[in-house]
Amino acid sequence: MRKNVTILIASLLFAYQTYAGYGYGSDCAASIQLNGKTFNLGNCSASTNIGFDNHNFGIVGALTLEAVKQKTFENGADNVNNGILYYRIYAINASPTSFVAINLTTISSLGNGEELRESTPAINLLSGLQNNTAYIVELYLQSTLTNGTNFDLKNNGNYFKSNFTITNILPVVFSSFTTSAQGSKNIIKFGTVSEHNLTKFTVLRSNNGNNFIEIGTVNAQNSTNGYSYTFNDENPLSGSNFYMIICSNLQGEKTYSKIIRNYFGRLDNSLSLFPNPTVDYLKVNFVSNVRGKYKLDMYNDAGQLLYTQQFNHTETDKTISLDLPKSMKKGPYRIYISNGMDFYVGTFIVQ
Repeated sequence: MRKNVTILIASLLFAYQTYAGYGYGSDCAASIQLNGKTFNLGNCSASTNIGFDNHNFGIVGALTLEAVKQKTFENGADNVNNGILYYRIYAINASPTSFVAINLTTISSLGNGEELRESTPAINLLSGLQNNTAYIVELYLQSTLTNGTNFDLKNNGNYFKSNFTITNILPVVFSSFTTSAQGSKNIIKFGTVSEHNLTKFTVLRSNNGNNFIEIGTVNAQNSTNGYSYTFNDENPLSGSNFYMIICSNLQGEKTYSKIIRNYFGRLDNSLSLFPNPTVDYLKVNFVSNVRGKYKLDMYNDAGQLLYTQQFNHTETDKTISLDLPKSMKKGPYRIYISNGMDFYVGTFIVQ
C-alpha cells in the first residue's frame, strides 16, 4: 500500500511540474492572433477557435502577428516569472532559421491562482520574404518558474507548425502624405505602415497635376513597422504645387502615392467669405490693386477640386456670389483665388 501511495504522489508531482506553467484542461494553454483570426496552441477541448498546428494559410499577401495570449498558474514557489513566444519562418526545403523571441509583458489576474500573459506585437511576418515562395512558420511558448525551471509548450515535443505561400506583397503601404509652406520652402512629410525590400522614394512635382518632374529622392529605411520621412522642396513654384511619391523596391516594382497640392506665394487677408458658417450660398469678397485675369477654385477638406471659375478683375473690390449645391456635405471647405503669381485663401464651413 505504501509503495502504491509513493508511486501516486510521484505521478502527481510529475504532472504538476509538467503543466505548472500553463492553464490546461478545458481552456486553451495559449493562443495567437493572425490577420484577425485566433489560433489555438495546446489543449483546447472546449474551444471553437482554429488550431494552429498543420494549418495551411494558402496564398497570402499579408500575415500579421497581432496578439499572443498565455494562461499561467501561480503556485507559491513555482510562480511563473515570465512567458515568451518563440517563432521562426523559413522557406520549404531550406534550412530552419533562428527563433525570434517575443516577451509577454502584460499580466492580468484570472483568479484561483491563474494569470493571463499577453503581448500585442503587430509584427509583419512577411517582411524580408520573397514573392511566389512557400514558407513554414514554427513556434512554441516557454515559461520560467521562480526556481529557474523552464517549461516549453510544444506539440507533443515538436514545434507548432503551419505553412503559407506569398504572392503580391505590396512594397509599401502609405499611412500619411502632407505638405506645408515654411519660409521659402515647402515641407513634404509622408509616413508608411510597412516597407518591404525598398530602395528609395522619388519625390515629383507638377504645376498642373498632370506633368510631373523629379525633384529629389529619399532613401528607404525598410522598417517593418513603418517610418516617417521628410523632404524639403527648396525651390517651390509660385502658386500651385502638386506632389506625388513613387516608391521602388529591389525587384523594380513601383508603388504610387496619391497626389497632394498646396499653394506657395503671398497670402493676403483681403479675401473674406460670408455668411460663414453657411448652408446654401456664399459671397466671396476679393480686394486687390492688381488688375487682370484671376481664377477661383473651391476644394473640400480632402483636397478635391469641387468648383472653378475664371474672372477678370478690373476694380479694387469685387464680390463673387456662389450658389452651393444641396449635395455638399457638412464640413470645412477652402476658396483659393490666384492670378498665377499671388494667391488668396479663405476657409468656410457648411452646416
